[in-house]
Amino acid sequence: MKYFAIVLIAVYLTACDYLPKNATLNLSPEQISQLQTQLQPSEQVVVNALSNHQFVALGDAHYYPGFMPAISDIITSPKVVSQQPIIVLEFGNQNYQKYINQYINGDAVDESQLKNVLRETLYFTAWLGDGYIELLQSIRAINQTLPDDKKLTVLLAEKHFNWENATAESWQRAASTKVDGFYDTLTPIIQSNQKAILVFGGFHLLKAAHPETVNQQDLSLVSRIEMAKPNSVFTVWPIIQNVLYDVLPNTDTAKIIKLDDNSVLANIPFRDIMPKARPMLSKINSKDATLQSLADALLYVGHTKRDMTFSKDVMSDEKWITEMKKRVAIIGGKLETRFNSLLNDNHIK
Repeated sequence: MKYFAIVLIAVYLTACDYLPKNATLNLSPEQISQLQTQLQPSEQVVVNALSNHQFVALGDAHYYPGFMPAISDIITSPKVVSQQPIIVLEFGNQNYQKYINQYINGDAVDESQLKNVLRETLYFTAWLGDGYIELLQSIRAINQTLPDDKKLTVLLAEKHFNWENATAESWQRAASTKVDGFYDTLTPIIQSNQKAILVFGGFHLLKAAHPETVNQQDLSLVSRIEMAKPNSVFTVWPIIQNVLYDVLPNTDTAKIIKLDDNSVLANIPFRDIMPKARPMLSKINSKDATLQSLADALLYVGHTKRDMTFSKDVMSDEKWITEMKKRVAIIGGKLETRFNSLLNDNHIK
């Protein structure tokens, strides 16, 4: 009986690590004032990072509409464009690489096909906001002002997948090896030493404190790159935490907070500001990791709030909504449940 009780306590304590807790940030007035002075122009931070690293990874937060316009502004800013980094995007399937090459170059193409770059991905429900297509449109527009040898190039990171013949099993295989595919796509760039900007969801950017102790399937894309080429990636995590909004002034212009030794936030445990990340942090043996050990900087776009509203283009496209329903029924599980909830939130039957 005593042994059973001990086991129960152990299980309970382990489970507590996964329970949601309220985010906390205990800063003095002096520290808050200092933090506010550490907001830097995003464009210049990225340019400086590219001079010292091969990769700059900019983190997106799905359904937070402030991030993609900010990332677009950074990528198409004159100082960044002059560096000619390859732009590597999570939100595009390689079935459309030839099309995106032509589109980005400014060639005459069927622009109605642009939406399929996003829609034919494994996690198509993540890219329903307008910002993703607008980023591609912005890169095309800036390229039309540049000579051919100065134009930006875009690489779609997701390996080939065909929804036409998809089954639950084929989707699961592709989803479970998704990060392997990202890494394979990036391998030639890693080996060539070309500069690149990576635009991926935030959790693909977390640097495991001790990656050699983590199951490879649990390692983020950035951790895998860092294992192959240490100190090659400068990561910028998206700020979506209200506890940080509470101490930072709102802004219309993206700012970056570097998490160097002078940063007020450097030694804050990541779990304190983002409790829901605890399961992920435990998977990568980093549950006590600080902000500085997991990321190099924070991207602040003001007090952006989560918005699960479908864009007008999605709302008016009944054929696409029907196709999404068909696909999530194939996938099943949590994704289907969440998508159906999203339909209800958008008053779609």
